[in-house]
Amino acid sequence: MIFRLSNYQFGIMSILGGLFLLIYSSTAIVPNFAMFDTVLFYSLNLIPFVIADIFLKLNRSKISMFFVGGLVGSVFYMVYYPYIMYTYNEILLGKLVSPSLIYFVYFELIQTVLLYTLVPAIVMGVVGVVLSKKLSVKILMN
Repeated sequence: MIFRLSNYQFGIMSILGGLFLLIYSSTAIVPNFAMFDTVLFYSLNLIPFVIADIFLKLNRSKISMFFVGGLVGSVFYMVYYPYIMYTYNEILLGKLVSPSLIYFVYFELIQTVLLYTLVPAIVMGVVGVVLSKKLSVKILMN
């Protein structure tokens, strides 16, 4: 939606994604000294936002918008590291996880979680694109 509201300006999606990652990492990762080493790993989450930005700059067709929605939707598990691990750990493993073990349990869960959530996440990303089009039209009309 931000891409449409910004009149299709290149870089807006990357900046917004980067700001989200910066705020989330500074509140969820940096305060935990056991996880401070994972900040560089977490910063790799900026790559899908930059790819989406480049893709939308080169092609603004309906299919490319759906692709970008699916791409951004599919990376939700990585973007919400480390706290999302607690949700899936309780359901799948049931381990008691101390802050120093979050990193290891996260990578133990990632394959299983992605098998269950990848397709629904892509679908929700595409649904988000469809809804954002309707919402941005309403915002721009007022």
